[in-house]
Amino acid sequence: MTTALASDPATGAAIALGALAVLPLVAIAFIAAVRNPVWLLALYAAVVPFGSSVRIPGAGPYGSLSSLLGLLVVGAFLARLAYRPAGRVNPSATPALAVLLVGVAAATIMWSIDPSRTLQQVAILASLVGLYVVVAVMPVSPADVRRFEGGLVAGGIVVGGYAVYLAATGALVDAEDQRFVAAVGGSETGD
Repeated sequence: MTTALASDPATGAAIALGALAVLPLVAIAFIAAVRNPVWLLALYAAVVPFGSSVRIPGAGPYGSLSSLLGLLVVGAFLARLAYRPAGRVNPSATPALAVLLVGVAAATIMWSIDPSRTLQQVAILASLVGLYVVVAVMPVSPADVRRFEGGLVAGGIVVGGYAVYLAATGALVDAEDQRFVAAVGGSETGD
């Protein structure tokens, strides 16, 4: 690793910038864990529509901003539960059913045509279900729900504005990020 950094200054700089970007987020997550991690969940909800479009340099296959924030949300919620137990929480049966779904999805690896791709997809599903389960066992107030809703609305507004910008500039059809690709005048191939 050190020889790669020494031979390629751009890679070293990208890793350093990625580390500098991550450090403030870790500090924010710790503060959120001590206080109220729901605002971090609201930030995550605002970033989710962008998915893997916003990448952190040198962070690997799960190096998107939404993946990092999801990890921070889980860590903050678990720290909150560990340091400030909420008392008795009675979650619905839905988290157990979601975990069962991950088990069924994992079982499909045995008969999958492409087991490695299926494993990758099951890992993504498991991380999302893990986030859901952790959030489901946290007690929330009406103010917490409003914060989360605000994050969802803010993310929707930003993504909607970006889509309008792409449509106005004519870049919507040719966008690299397939989230906003549209078929214009027939098929997607232009026939």
